[in-house]
Amino acid sequence: MRSISGDEQGGDDHGGTVRITVDLALEDYRTLTEWTAAQARELGISRLSLADAVRGMVRATAADAGMSASVVRAIRRDKGR
Repeated sequence: MRSISGDEQGGDDHGGTVRITVDLALEDYRTLTEWTAAQARELGISRLSLADAVRGMVRATAADAGMSASVVRAIRRDKGR
């Protein structure tokens, strides 16, 4: 994963956004797109962008210790630790 700050893009990085690029296994990508489609239906909207989904996941994970611990366990399992 590579991140590019607003400054590296030639923009202002104070309060701005940061762009990231993530390489996903095809199975993980399909899981994510299926999840976003289901959530869009739940929300009554035509489409939920991957960016909005990831932003929500980051905020929810940071705010919930139990969810954060679950993510850490998944990372350890994926890394074989």
